[in-house]
This record gives sequence, C-alpha cells and structure tokens, in this order.
Amino acid sequence: MFTRDWVLTVIMMKNTESYDKCVTDMESRNARKANPIDMHVGMRVRMRRMLLGMSQEKLGELLGLTFQQVQKYEKGVNRIGASRLFDLSN
Repeated sequence: MFTRDWVLTVIMMKNTESYDKCVTDMESRNARKANPIDMHVGMRVRMRRMLLGMSQEKLGELLGLTFQQVQKYEKGVNRIGASRLFDLSN
C-alpha cells in the first residue's frame, strides 16, 4: 500500500525535470540484456555456420529470415524458438 506522502511526492515530481530523469534511469535499468543461455546457443549456431562456410545471408535465405535476424540470434539478442532450432538442426 502506498503512503499519502509517497503519492504526493510522485504527483509533485511529475511536474519537474527530476521526474524525467528518474523515468529515464528506470528505463535504462530495465533494458534487455542478452541472456547467457541465448548467447551460448547463438555462439553454437555461429560456429556451425562458419564450419559449413556459410554466410549469415545464405543461412537467412534457407530459413526464410533476414541476415539481420540471423545476426541477432547469433549475438543472443533475440531468443531462438524451439521450432527454429529444429529447422537449424536439419
């Protein structure tokens, strides 16, 4: 439960520059960071692609993706779904 003082502080802060700074700080803390497991899976995809001598563009074409999406998968920025992993394994 919020106290009355806390609510009044929030209302007063909304009219100041410090409110914008607080919101920006909260958003930066909530920015998505690559999950270590996603990074590991991406590194394995990259390693296999390179062993096959395949470009990101070629892999993307085979999977129906853009090379940018392949790049995001390899960096761990985007998570690779189970069905996509199955497609990659064949």
